[in-house]
Amino acid sequence: MHSKEAFGAFVNGKGTRYPWNAIKRTRNSYYCKWLITTGPTSSLFATNIFHIVSTTTLPKKHVTAFVMEDVGIPIPPDLDDVIDTILYWGTCVSGLWTSKVLHVLVHSYLLGSENPNRKKMCFSFIATLLHEHLGMPTSSTSFEDMMYAFFLYCQSAFTHNKHFHELTLDCQHWCFHTHVPATTPTDAATNVVAPERAPASCASSISSMED
Repeated sequence: MHSKEAFGAFVNGKGTRYPWNAIKRTRNSYYCKWLITTGPTSSLFATNIFHIVSTTTLPKKHVTAFVMEDVGIPIPPDLDDVIDTILYWGTCVSGLWTSKVLHVLVHSYLLGSENPNRKKMCFSFIATLLHEHLGMPTSSTSFEDMMYAFFLYCQSAFTHNKHFHELTLDCQHWCFHTHVPATTPTDAATNVVAPERAPASCASSISSMED
């Protein structure tokens, strides 16, 4: 059990940075729905993997200890829907996609020390899944065209209060009605970003993704 002094020192130090400053806390405890931990695995294909831990399975004091001792990375409440989606739905759709989302979420967003832009984050995660469905080489013109078209669609479909699962389903529906999936994926998707070759007439719509 940590002392109030130790808790206060953590809050005033590391606790001032994202994601620790974005989760609920009291005078001596932290609260969140999910933690992401890393650790060794017996898998022959990976030495370390990410683990999603529901804090409802832990005593409250353990949640705080996990956070303060860097055993678990806390998930801010505005990202709970992303974890819900990849854990309960995403693993059935694509285990590879789920692992990619976790990797990018941790390394590009949770350890970035700044509150991430939710619209950009959702675009990147869903674009990775759509690319896996279509199997287009990332260096191809058809991939760039699809990504730009998806970028414009995501602009209209995205709202800050829309659940990530709902947004993903909307985007899948759009993709399957505008593109014919390839039979075999040809190139592994990574952290997909918006195409940079947009026409000048669309520059204003692209810049609004920053909002």
